[in-house]
Amino acid sequence: MTGWIEIFRAGEYPQGTFTEEDIDEMIETFNPAEYEPPVVVGHPRDDSPAWGWVKELKRIGKSLYARFGDMTQEFIAWLDKKLYKNRSIKIAKENGKWRLIHVGFLGATPPAIKGLSPLPAFSSIEGVEIEFQLDETVQIEERIKWTAVKNIFKRMREWIIERFGLEEANKVLPGYDVEQFAATEEEREAQQKRSKKYRIGIKEGGHVTKPKEWEDVDDDDFLDPVNYRYPVHDEEHTRAAARYWGVEKNRAPYSKEEQEIITRQLEEKMKKFKIGKYREEEKEMTEKIIMEREAELQEELKKKDQEIERLKKEKNRIETKIFLDNLASQGKFLPAWEKMGIFEFMDALQSLETAEIQFSESEKINPLQWFKRFLEKMPKFVEFAEVCKDEKEKPEMKTQFSKNVDEERLMLHEEATKLSKKESITYRDALLKILKKEV
Repeated sequence: MTGWIEIFRAGEYPQGTFTEEDIDEMIETFNPAEYEPPVVVGHPRDDSPAWGWVKELKRIGKSLYARFGDMTQEFIAWLDKKLYKNRSIKIAKENGKWRLIHVGFLGATPPAIKGLSPLPAFSSIEGVEIEFQLDETVQIEERIKWTAVKNIFKRMREWIIERFGLEEANKVLPGYDVEQFAATEEEREAQQKRSKKYRIGIKEGGHVTKPKEWEDVDDDDFLDPVNYRYPVHDEEHTRAAARYWGVEKNRAPYSKEEQEIITRQLEEKMKKFKIGKYREEEKEMTEKIIMEREAELQEELKKKDQEIERLKKEKNRIETKIFLDNLASQGKFLPAWEKMGIFEFMDALQSLETAEIQFSESEKINPLQWFKRFLEKMPKFVEFAEVCKDEKEKPEMKTQFSKNVDEERLMLHEEATKLSKKESITYRDALLKILKKEV
């Protein structure tokens, strides 16, 4: 027998008044691993048989429901024949809270059946035994009536929303009130499961099901997914939830433990969306990253500037070399000058590139340019025409560079000299031709 059966309802009895909170205590203290309340007939003695056992308890509204297990086939048949319409429960106080001792069915006296389990000794505990009458026919009729009423209110609320908007509808028929009317047993059972999962109790005015405007929001994206309050699925709603949760009266319905659970969830969402103090942390982190990146870029820029400067110096040295070799081919440059360090001297003049020598208002040149002009105006020290009848018979001029000129440039010089002789072109053209091939 796996269905849920109503076994008790909150209200006034000869033994006293019992509330929904009392029913919640029975559910809280129920521990089948320690003690399973037996299903009995009438008001049993210690040696009376158990016809089954209580496996689960739950509350729906003001009613306490039980699910039985290990029921005998004979007893199930008697229940099907409506032999036991009324029932009773025995409860006792334990550590200040009500605990279910057994569930009794009242009606005909059952025949003796061999093999039934005797009641546990726990059933002899002194407690309160309360009889609860239940008319199945009346119950069904009541459910039909309430279902019709619930549907009417739901349609009225939907009509108001369509005509006047959600805000006006909430003034007349708040969604949670209609939900309390319209919720099915399955929906209430689902809320009970959420309560156990998230360790938050069912609150008055809470939502049994998700409101229509939040129907696509996951359960984990509510601060209170049991009552579907405070959605935090995006930054806007998280900010709103933080404001509402910051008001003391909104926290009041929750226990200390529940408030801690909700606060932790809110902190995680605020951190995710960089809200409040987490925005400042993000700002500081961002500024730190920017500063570190700026430092990296500055270092990269410095290295590139150094590389550009190195290439610029190398270009100037090659141009100086070409210039001197060209003078040598014209007989205006003596090898002895190279030994004296004229190449290094001209290389040093590169550092004075920004300095200027002014000859007139319209002409300004730097020291290196002036020195090149000076060398170009020098007379020929070697006259090839007096010795050679043909340009091809010019002697090969091998300028001897100092040790400071690296071997690579010396090889470039020798290659240019050979190409100049081979193709009957000037040394400068030969050098430019070689450099273009390398590029």
